[in-house]
Amino acid sequence: MAGPESEITDHAMKCDEVEALALSHPHINFGELKRQSSMAFGISCTRIERLGQGDSHELFVLFFGSLDLDLDASIDPGHVPAQPEWSCIARFTKQTRSVEKMTSELESMLYVRSKTTIPVPEVYFYDFDPRNQVGAPFILMQRMPGCNLHTIWDSLSIKHKEAVLTQVAGVLAKLSLVKFDKIGCLQKDGLGPILNFIAGSKGPFTSTYDYCISFLPDAKPGTSPYQEIKSELETYLEAHKDESYLHAPYRLIHPDFDDKNMIFVQDMDGNQPPKLSGIIDWEHTYTGPLYYLYEYPIFIQDSYMEGENYEENASLRLHFAHALCQQFPEASAEAQAAWLCLQSKCRTLGTFLR
Repeated sequence: MAGPESEITDHAMKCDEVEALALSHPHINFGELKRQSSMAFGISCTRIERLGQGDSHELFVLFFGSLDLDLDASIDPGHVPAQPEWSCIARFTKQTRSVEKMTSELESMLYVRSKTTIPVPEVYFYDFDPRNQVGAPFILMQRMPGCNLHTIWDSLSIKHKEAVLTQVAGVLAKLSLVKFDKIGCLQKDGLGPILNFIAGSKGPFTSTYDYCISFLPDAKPGTSPYQEIKSELETYLEAHKDESYLHAPYRLIHPDFDDKNMIFVQDMDGNQPPKLSGIIDWEHTYTGPLYYLYEYPIFIQDSYMEGENYEENASLRLHFAHALCQQFPEASAEAQAAWLCLQSKCRTLGTFLR
């Protein structure tokens, strides 16, 4: 996705911070990034600050002044609030990613924004061509207010942790309302193959069994131990063929649904519980069984390194289970499915990475 060609001055492009960033990130042409983002929004990108990085991405904040460049912008200037300085996130892909994977994440974000009320960053501009003039695939998106949940979780009271978990349960309940007939990843023309680091590009699948065995290495029929695993899985699914949460319709699943990707706004005085403002990082999102959507958040699961939290985690897991069920009418099939999913986690299905 490329912006319109137009001439703008180099005044804001040749700044000290651009040179400093270029030294630490020589693969990115920050001057070109400022030029393209200025053209996209129709206002001048005045500065760029490094925000952070993960295993897969590098994040920067782009700041924009109020100067109207009077350009034929590819992005509606209505995106940009009338205030002295506005900012957005620029996220670069660090590792080699196929355009198909990046497009799938984009389509997932657009889908969730259009079909649910889950707060997902708005996408303003993107260029997934690894040979682009900026130097790497990138996306410009909305900067969600607040901070990552993991930075404040330990400091919250039990009551505020419960309030946070109720909001997290609400996100899962909203995702459960969008339904699909196959297991796969979203693409522009519908569901495509599953795209992840483990199973590779396979599918889409029409059954949970086919999806699960796609994680197993290719082997000749009857070869142990894979045939034993397949037989155990087949037996389990047959015995639970009437459990709707193991079969179609499938739901949209955020594969990295943890406190690093949940943004909350904290009350200045700390009297009110934090409020959810964004769910980020929809990379590798896929459709799958409801069983895999309804998981206890990892930050209330027990770790042998944090034995002092076992009692609190048990209490919070119980709260989360009730909060998820309460997202649906009492005694409804949806509420029952939510409870059964959380109470029936087993080795057979847990063996298969998701």
